[in-house]
Amino acid sequence: MSLSQVTLLRVSVTTQDLDDVDRGMVKPDLTDALRDVRQQYEKLASKNMQESEERYKSKFADLTEAAARNNDALQLAKKEANEHKRKVQSLTREVDDLKGTLAQMEDNFSVEKKTVSRLEEDIQKMNDKMARDLQEYQDLLNVKMDLDAEIAFYKNLLEVEEES
Repeated sequence: MSLSQVTLLRVSVTTQDLDDVDRGMVKPDLTDALRDVRQQYEKLASKNMQESEERYKSKFADLTEAAARNNDALQLAKKEANEHKRKVQSLTREVDDLKGTLAQMEDNFSVEKKTVSRLEEDIQKMNDKMARDLQEYQDLLNVKMDLDAEIAFYKNLLEVEEES
């Protein structure tokens, strides 16, 4: 008999009805029959209560076990999430440090590039000055050679005059 059938039986056979039967308003055979029905009902209700309680305890134990497993899994997931969070923070710090280093390197490169440009300008100025100095030296050398030639010419003239 199911729990709903027991409930219907409970509604149809109330305690008042059974008390009336006990008072002798019904025939003695009917009273015995009702007493038997009442005992069967109480036995069935007790059995159904025990089965329900056992099912409840079993389900509760299953749910408690599942909750414990889920709790363990949740704790593990939280631990892994925290580890990943720490890794992300560490990598973020590394990236920030690398960005700072890169910015510093870019600044250094910019300074060095300016220095190289300035040195190239200085080299170009020195090359230009050296070219002017070389030209001036060449001009002076030509003048000297002309003067040496003139001196030699005059020296020959003096020697020729002295010999004559």
